[in-house]
Amino acid sequence: MSARQHLPARPGPLAGIVGLDSVPDPAERPEDLRDAAAKVLTGGTRAALLEMAASESEPPPAWLLDHMSATEPAVFAGAYEAFATAPPFWPTAGRITVPTLFLLGIGKDEEDWWALGRSAAAAMPDAEAVALPGLGHLQAF
Repeated sequence: MSARQHLPARPGPLAGIVGLDSVPDPAERPEDLRDAAAKVLTGGTRAALLEMAASESEPPPAWLLDHMSATEPAVFAGAYEAFATAPPFWPTAGRITVPTLFLLGIGKDEEDWWALGRSAAAAMPDAEAVALPGLGHLQAF
């Protein structure tokens, strides 16, 4: 039995997308993402996660940090590289027809982040943004 049998009938390869606390920043440049990738390769995954955690209202649970830190730096950096080489989201968002759900941790003073998430969902024909109030990026996981 395949996992596909449990998905609703839908033309195309995807049944849906969930963006967990991830919305493309229109101001982000490929060079910024490549710099972030290089930083992970140099400092390691744990250091990158600790830097993210430092900007949040609460630290992530130790088990989450340990689990995510086990990710090889090349894998973590590869995600940044993939974003750097992907077609820009905003000009093509209207062509993404797969049902999409953005789950966004919205911490204190993050109204701009929430507005960006709502804008991303509004730019797509079948998308929704849902706020997870009081949670930061890592906390949303």
